[in-house]
Amino acid sequence: MNNRYLNNRGVSLIEMIGVIIVIAVIASIAIPNVSKYLDRSSMATFLTYEKSMEDAAKNGVLECLGSSSSKCSIQEKGNFNKIQLKTLIDEGYLSEIKTKDGQICDTEKSFVRVENRGNLNYNFKVCLYCQDYVTDDDLCKEE
Repeated sequence: MNNRYLNNRGVSLIEMIGVIIVIAVIASIAIPNVSKYLDRSSMATFLTYEKSMEDAAKNGVLECLGSSSSKCSIQEKGNFNKIQLKTLIDEGYLSEIKTKDGQICDTEKSFVRVENRGNLNYNFKVCLYCQDYVTDDDLCKEE
């Protein structure tokens, strides 16, 4: 059983090139898919932040309607208020919103628009401004 191939433990250049090509093909398929996954994850995070802002504004409006505070200013039917993210944070309805890089979203520019439709019916629209992200709504693009 003197087979000359059994004692040869080295890897030929052709085999190395073949392995590199296989790795390159796998990487060319995997990298775009991972990138898309990370983008979707980031988008889902911002949508969650928007929902949190909306919920915080709803809590603020409910508390305002339930109190007899003179600083509570809900507009009449057909009109709207803007509640800044800074106000929601300052009044304890929400914590600071940070991006994955640790940057804090713009608390002055981000807001929730509250429209009074009458009969305790309110419409809430959120505009969130964070680093490279802006809520995809015409209302936010007008700002």
